[in-house]
Amino acid sequence: MRTMSANGGINLVVFDADDDIEARRKELLAIKEQFGVEFELFLLPNDKEAGALEDMLENIINPNNKPIFECWEGYEKELVKLDIPGRTPPPLTTPAKKTKIYGYLEAYHGETKREKELIKEANRNYADPRLWDLDAEYLGALKGFLERNLEDENN
Repeated sequence: MRTMSANGGINLVVFDADDDIEARRKELLAIKEQFGVEFELFLLPNDKEAGALEDMLENIINPNNKPIFECWEGYEKELVKLDIPGRTPPPLTTPAKKTKIYGYLEAYHGETKREKELIKEANRNYADPRLWDLDAEYLGALKGFLERNLEDENN
């Protein structure tokens, strides 16, 4: 980061806000100060609310695929109603949001080994319009952040 700054570049840090956006912002800005580095900061999902990448992704799924998430939400509602004898305390834990995104992709993609590889985080195509609505209003804050910081100096 120091080298990038020294060479006139801009460091961009995009991080999950997690449960407390203000605490996360304070934590990262303290690191900025501690190490004397410069960077512009954006906290996912939208730089205003607590959350993570998965929250952003959930808000930009292709509208045609919403029924997949509706099924998932039904699954979560039913899961918390279950009482498993010998398991305490009820209710059962609902899967993490990462699992929900994985489930979405698994439901969408086919069953071949090659198609299953597309589900893995390292192989995901976040620009695939069949999966994600990159024109979603929800991406406005992130797009604005990137546009402000990645403008071509020649324009």
